[in-house]
Amino acid sequence: MMKKHLLPILVCSAVTLGSVAGARADALPSRPVLSITRQAEQMIQIDCVASPARLYLLQTTTDLLNPDWANVTTAVPNAAGLFSWSGFLPKTEPTRFYRLAALGPVGGGLLARNQILFAGRPSLDSYDSASPSLASGPFYSASKRNDHALAMAGSHDPGAISVNNGHIYGRASTGPGGTILCGKGAVGDLLWNVDDFGVQPGHADHNASVSLQDNSLPSPWVASTPGAGTFEGQDYAYLLGTGNYELPSLNLAGGEAMAVSGNAILHVAGDFTSGGTSFVYIAPGATLRLYIGGKLAASGKGLINAGGRPSACSIFGLPTCTAITFDGTSAFYGVVDAPQATLTFSGTTDASGSFIADNIVLNGNVGVHYDESLAGE
Repeated sequence: MMKKHLLPILVCSAVTLGSVAGARADALPSRPVLSITRQAEQMIQIDCVASPARLYLLQTTTDLLNPDWANVTTAVPNAAGLFSWSGFLPKTEPTRFYRLAALGPVGGGLLARNQILFAGRPSLDSYDSASPSLASGPFYSASKRNDHALAMAGSHDPGAISVNNGHIYGRASTGPGGTILCGKGAVGDLLWNVDDFGVQPGHADHNASVSLQDNSLPSPWVASTPGAGTFEGQDYAYLLGTGNYELPSLNLAGGEAMAVSGNAILHVAGDFTSGGTSFVYIAPGATLRLYIGGKLAASGKGLINAGGRPSACSIFGLPTCTAITFDGTSAFYGVVDAPQATLTFSGTTDASGSFIADNIVLNGNVGVHYDESLAGE
């Protein structure tokens, strides 16, 4: 019986482009490529740095001169921009190359580690907040919708993506063995979604592999408690400028509000709730990075991103965050990355940006709009 002689795990970086224990990284134009050459069977770990909560493909090939890049997994860097993958490099293939690549024009929208459920008549489409022809200013407009959205679920089970009577303007992808269920709904381009139902040929696959990373607070982490303040003539229960802030929990009720006037990072260790006439206001030009340790429930006016660019509002679920729910009346513009949470959109809320979670549920007539400009950031 032949024994496998495994060397200690090889840790490589495809970003720093340094030489580490037999790994060589070569910088091609806009494409860092890592080559690994070993003369024995080897477990390898590749650590990469890229834009947080954006979708990439980790790809591999054995020939860099005539590459035939094969997808390894869909890579989603965490809040710190870190992505790590481990795999097995057999002795029969002593040299192998790896790279991170963009997903292409159909690049995001809904990404779930497990399942995506459309209940009612929700829709998923795309727009581009940086393009006048595909947005109204930076804001979404149904008259300028595009069909570059992607719904990807890593589940291998039947009904991995249940479209039911909803609409996906773009593509759908499940794990091997997973299925896409359509009632009177549709998956396809703009024209297909007008009169047809079911999945348009060429607009679905079952090869998805999803790798999500746990989020953690920036390190080192030093924060202060936010206090009340006045901004643009209005009094707020909490006013966040530029800096790090922390609260054990947050319950905005009875008209209480929070304003963000600078580049703020807020850690809520427990639950975050906002309802009724209460809200969080992110001023044009300001940014909010919100780390949630408990559950987030935003109803009523919710989170108002006045500048309209989803990149200005990022919500990161920490490993103890198990539920994020939007059920308000104001449109949400932002990015959500919550690998352990069920993300639910309900009511009349529209959400624009990019959304990553363990499971994703769209209820009623909710519209989710993928901002194509996020793929380039």
